[in-house]
Amino acid sequence: MQHPTLNNTLMGFRKNKKQLLRVLDDPDIPLHNNAASSDIREFVTRRKISGGTRNDVGRKARDTMVG
Repeated sequence: MQHPTLNNTLMGFRKNKKQLLRVLDDPDIPLHNNAASSDIREFVTRRKISGGTRNDVGRKARDTMVG
């Protein structure tokens, strides 16, 4: 049985194998992107709680109050 989506994904893995496994040769490369996610987490949480801003004036007011 053919699974085109799976086959395409596997071909992509094979094509990028050297880059995907580079972490095995260089222990300084993180295995995750948690640092990037953590950097924006607080901002996203504040945006969700406040409901976001509707215009530039609201954005400036929010930035002034919460930093």
